Amino acid sequence: IGGGFLYNVYSRELFNLNFAADFEEVKLQLDRFVVFKVGVLFTTLFLFFTTTTLVSFTLRETQERMLKFTFLLQHHVRQRIPYAPLIFTHVVESLVFVPIMVGILFFLFEFFSDQLLAFMVLSVVWLCEVYSVIAVRTATSIRFFPSVFFLYFTLFHVYFFSFPFGFSYLALLATVT
Repeated sequence: IGGGFLYNVYSRELFNLNFAADFEEVKLQLDRFVVFKVGVLFTTLFLFFTTTTLVSFTLRETQERMLKFTFLLQHHVRQRIPYAPLIFTHVVESLVFVPIMVGILFFLFEFFSDQLLAFMVLSVVWLCEVYSVIAVRTATSIRFFPSVFFLYFTLFHVYFFSFPFGFSYLALLATVT
């Protein structure tokens, strides 16, 4: 197995090819292989619960704030009270969620070391959370959707962490479609 470094002149990124050699060494010994796979599963569990919890919190809080804003705006319009201060207050309160979303992205950037992939994973989690809030209503969907989403999320991350220079975008596309 080759080692060394690879420099991409277009993106100016330096790839450590010794990283892949370390993975090949792990596969040769059974005990190190099992420990590695358990570590991958724990990392996947941590990523799953962290991202879904933060996205769910953000969705729930923004929904509550929008409902409160709608009620107050309706009250201001009916009572002919100026509503410009209400809109300004709502915008300023909503800016609280920008650092939360940026923090989630930077957190994922550290795990994936590819910003586009991290953004795509966050987008998939976000879309699934929105789908579960809007469309998951029946007992069957409530029972199966979270498990199926977790299974696909886990399969992608097991592949991603097991094959560091693999086809990550294709793996994400395969788990999404």
